Amino acid sequence: MSSGPLIQYSLFPASEGLFDDDSRFKETLEILRKADGYISSYQGLQVQEEGGKNGYFISVWESVEHHKKFREGNLHKKIFGSLKQTAADQLVPRQFVPIKGNPLPALESKNTEVVIITPKPGASAAKVKEIGIRLRDLWDGEGHTTTFSQNVDEEGVFLMLVGWDSTSHHLETVKKDPYASLVNEFAQIGDFDLTHANLKKHA
Repeated sequence: MSSGPLIQYSLFPASEGLFDDDSRFKETLEILRKADGYISSYQGLQVQEEGGKNGYFISVWESVEHHKKFREGNLHKKIFGSLKQTAADQLVPRQFVPIKGNPLPALESKNTEVVIITPKPGASAAKVKEIGIRLRDLWDGEGHTTTFSQNVDEEGVFLMLVGWDSTSHHLETVKKDPYASLVNEFAQIGDFDLTHANLKKHA
C-alpha cells in the first residue's frame, strides 16, 4: 500500500443547526471508527464572517488503497446514505492525496483555511502545482501549518489547507510580504475557491 494519507473532503450547503447535535453523526462516526485505515474525521461550519453557509465533513485515511477498499464495501454505502440525509442530498465527496505536508495540524487548528485551486484558462496544472508547493513551503516555514494536495480523480484540481488562529489572522498576514507577492503570482494562474472553517475532530 502507498505510504501517504488520503483526504476525503466534502463541502455542502449547511442547514440551520446542522452541527448543534452531534448525535446525528453518531452512526457515521461509529462506522468510520471500525474501518481499516481510518485515522480521523472533522466536521464543522464555514465561519460566520463569511456567512456560515457551508458545512464540511473531512476524513483522513492511511492510504488511497485503504480508502478504496472502504469505498468498495457495504459500509461506505451505509455511511454515505447517512451523511446525505444530514446534508440534504447535496454531499459530493472528493479525494485528495497530499503532495507535501501533513494535513492533520491544519485541520486541528482553531481556524482552517480551505482552498480548492484550479488552473485559469491557458495555465498549466504543472505550474499551479509548482507555485502551490512554493506557497505551502512559505506558509509552513513561517509556522502556519500547511498541506498542499492533488485530486485523485480530477486532473488539475488541488486542495490547500492552512491552520490559523482566526480568519482575520490570515487576512492580515496575507497582505504582507513575502506572502503577498507570492499569493499575487499564484492568483495570476490559478482560480481559488477559498473559505475558512471551524472544525471539530473525531478520532
